[in-house]
Amino acid sequence: MMEEDIRLCTPCTLIITGGSNSGKTQLAIDLVSQHRQVFKTPAVELIWCHSPQANITPVHRLADELRADNVRVRLFDRFPLQEFKTRTLIPQDSPTQQHRIICFDDMLTTDLGASSERCRAIQEIFNVVSHHQELSVILTIQNIAGYTGTQRQCISSLLRSCSYLAINVNRRMIPIVRQIATSYYSGETWRLIDSYRDMLCSEQPFQNLTLDFVNMSPDPLRTACHRRTV
Repeated sequence: MMEEDIRLCTPCTLIITGGSNSGKTQLAIDLVSQHRQVFKTPAVELIWCHSPQANITPVHRLADELRADNVRVRLFDRFPLQEFKTRTLIPQDSPTQQHRIICFDDMLTTDLGASSERCRAIQEIFNVVSHHQELSVILTIQNIAGYTGTQRQCISSLLRSCSYLAINVNRRMIPIVRQIATSYYSGETWRLIDSYRDMLCSEQPFQNLTLDFVNMSPDPLRTACHRRTV
């Protein structure tokens, strides 16, 4: 019997959501650091965008590891709007076989990501550029239901098109899980809710329930539980 390939498709879009200090950034770091095993195509470049207030010591360690592995790394302590406009952030003439990863770490939670112009840029990268430029996008964000106005519209658009959604296991996230179950598991909401409750009962820290929305993925693999060893 042939084993299923559980690596992330390339390119893909991934949203990681959870409360403060729930391990969102660390999960993104773990995925990128193991890009040769996690993605179907290894990455040649990482673009990491974070707020000026973020603790980026772990990101610098990741950058050192990747550079030692001949992966190019660019770090921004802001949203690189000017670079996006001038097409120097993601060159449009990039060879399509070169897989890049861009991570927006809490860029929609801070004021830096709140403007409508920046939200539109993230949507374009997430929904359009990703597919045409072999670009995988990772977005970390707090409570996906806790926003209004431009941010809420942006998040709704990203959720409708994301390849994967990783939800931190925390009792405060139960209302969001129910909302997602109703939206995406019509008639089978129990599948998602039961999986989430099982993980809550284990009371282990830094757990994530990952949902796979890729059309070609086998149905048994569409819901996966992940625990980070600490």
